[in-house]
Amino acid sequence: MHLSLSTFLIEIANFFVLLWILWRLLVGPVRRIIAERKAGIARMREEAQKDRSEAERLRSQYDNRLKAWAAEREQAQKALRKSLEEEESRLRAALAKDLAQEREVARVRQNRDEEEARLSLERRALTQAMAFASRFLASVASPEVEGRIIDLVLESLGDPDGPLSRMLGENARPETTVRISSAYPIPEGRRAALEKVLSGHLGPTSGTVYSVDESLGAGLLIEVEGAEISANLRDELRSFSESGQP
Repeated sequence: MHLSLSTFLIEIANFFVLLWILWRLLVGPVRRIIAERKAGIARMREEAQKDRSEAERLRSQYDNRLKAWAAEREQAQKALRKSLEEEESRLRAALAKDLAQEREVARVRQNRDEEEARLSLERRALTQAMAFASRFLASVASPEVEGRIIDLVLESLGDPDGPLSRMLGENARPETTVRISSAYPIPEGRRAALEKVLSGHLGPTSGTVYSVDESLGAGLLIEVEGAEISANLRDELRSFSESGQP
């Protein structure tokens, strides 16, 4: 087969036309498709990177939040433990205070009961002593005992510095009336002695009035305006009873 130059050139021209057609119709669109796919892949990678970054950020935020929650939980637990310890301390202190108050109340009650028991025993003993003293003094009361008491009063009034003498001197009034009560009638001799020693302390009196009072038991009760001399068994027993009262 004879191949002429013109035919060869035409074939070459057809070939380049075919290449151009293929380039325009096939290679160009394919390259655009590839470029678009590369751009899509790049965008996908970029979005994936963004998603990965966002996920990392969210994970970091979550981790930080977990750490913050753990710190808050630990702080809350510490605050709760401290509050519980303070409440326990307060309750212990209140309990100790209540126990101390109860012990003090019990001690005071016990002391009061012991004191009341002691006072009851003292009152009972005093009552028995008073009863015994009353019976004893009643048994020994006699004109002789009264005479001895009068002698003791005269002896005391004879001492110018004695308490009876000072009392009479402080209450001396002119023309005062002296009243003398006794359990038994006073003999004339002792009456004269009493009037003499009383006038020595009181000065002139308007008189002395005598009376018998058997409740005195034995002894005297001398009454002067502003003063009183009690020297008898009844008043001594009463004074003993009052001094022994708790």
